[in-house]
Amino acid sequence: MTDWIDFAVYAVFLIALFFVQPRMQRRMFEPMLVDRNAEWVAAHPDLVGKLMARKWPFWLSYALGTASLAVLAGAQLGLWQPPMMSHGGALPKWMWLWSLAMDAMLVAILVGAPIGIASHLLLKRLVPVATRRQATLERRSLDTSVPRWMQLVTYVLVLTSLAAWIVAGVLGAHSSSIFWMRVAIMFLLSGFFFVATRAVVARRSNALDRIFGPSYRPWEVRMTFSTQILPPIVGAIRLTEEVTGTQLFDISRAIQLLLAGFIAYWLLRVAMLPIDHEGAAPEHLALTADPT
Repeated sequence: MTDWIDFAVYAVFLIALFFVQPRMQRRMFEPMLVDRNAEWVAAHPDLVGKLMARKWPFWLSYALGTASLAVLAGAQLGLWQPPMMSHGGALPKWMWLWSLAMDAMLVAILVGAPIGIASHLLLKRLVPVATRRQATLERRSLDTSVPRWMQLVTYVLVLTSLAAWIVAGVLGAHSSSIFWMRVAIMFLLSGFFFVATRAVVARRSNALDRIFGPSYRPWEVRMTFSTQILPPIVGAIRLTEEVTGTQLFDISRAIQLLLAGFIAYWLLRVAMLPIDHEGAAPEHLALTADPT
């Protein structure tokens, strides 16, 4: 596999993270305000304009994204040498590109989280939550978003993968000292993604449902459900390594590309969701107070 494929995937990942995602947040800012309190927005147009005119967080994100892409491109073009590994050899370029992309994501989190928290606290202080009509709870099921046959296939794969790990452990058909740690990770990841899917199905309606409309929750459920296929894929690869005593570097590389591509797709897809302006309209204001 050529290193240019790795570079292209991680470049798209960084573009989605530092450029597309901030623009999506900017596009959603006013609908979020309207959803929180449409009457307050109508009564304070000047203050809303000042809040929307803040551009420095976006320019900061664009600057970090440009720097991250420049570093990634420099590594791909060989402008500087990769770091050395513990055995004295140079880190393979595909591993270096992966490391640079993940380091950039860490920087985005460390810089963006405080800005997001500060913005949330500012809006919470300035914009009171409007009273809302308490809607009748609708019955929700995973079946309404994911076909039953797809659920059965996915859960058979998950259970088969977990059973294979246990069988390999009982038979002693493994080669690494961290085998049982890997078993625990497989169980934890499978359980986490299962619970996350159920939580998305059962969660209460929020601002995103009202902003993006009724099609948002089924899409969110399908995307979250799809994460449950990741542990069986990763598990099959790692179990093969354990049983055969080999390290499948190329397959590990593919897993990293798949993960970065999945995150990039999620960010890009959310950014392209149409805003349901009718769903975020003032008629969602109501007569009974329910600040939650």
